[in-house]
Amino acid sequence: VERVYAFFSVFAGYIGKLAYPYPLIFLRQFSVKSDLLNGEFLSAFGAFLVFFAALYVFVKKKQKLLAFSLIWLLSFLLPVLVLFWASGGNFYAERFLFVPGIGFSLFIASFLAYLWERERTRILAVSLLGILIVVSWAVVFPRNTIWKDEVPFFRSTLSLNLDAYHIRESLAATLRQRGDVEAAKAEYEEIIERNP
Repeated sequence: VERVYAFFSVFAGYIGKLAYPYPLIFLRQFSVKSDLLNGEFLSAFGAFLVFFAALYVFVKKKQKLLAFSLIWLLSFLLPVLVLFWASGGNFYAERFLFVPGIGFSLFIASFLAYLWERERTRILAVSLLGILIVVSWAVVFPRNTIWKDEVPFFRSTLSLNLDAYHIRESLAATLRQRGDVEAAKAEYEEIIERNP
């Protein structure tokens, strides 16, 4: 039951992060539950059904590019969804979206091209593209300052996921290597305090 819950919930979470990737975080907190009748699971299952309904419609209407984009997305998410237990609990992370993101981008581009082909919706296509560019820049560009160095990267991850013990351990080791022994000691003590 927990695997079923994780499969559908992580699928919906990844689709949500592709559509709106904020806040960006290296390691996400995810707790596996066994209640298949709660609202979170039912909405995740509904998202999965909508995804496959859209795929079915695109295949039936011979919208090959749209169907291909969804098949691409699903094909590269399936290993994480099916083998989530093999990742040691780290199966809900940004890095698993790089390749599926190609399928998502192809889907968005196909949708915008569809709008562009119709005279009445060209302004809508240009407006949506402009909004997409501005929002993407606003979400992704500030993340560059975090990725440029290990310490801000680790601290950013820990600000959103306090229980990421191996991230905290990496932060402590990095601080120790840089000569900041007191800060490293404080991080190691935090690990012991949070996970005795």
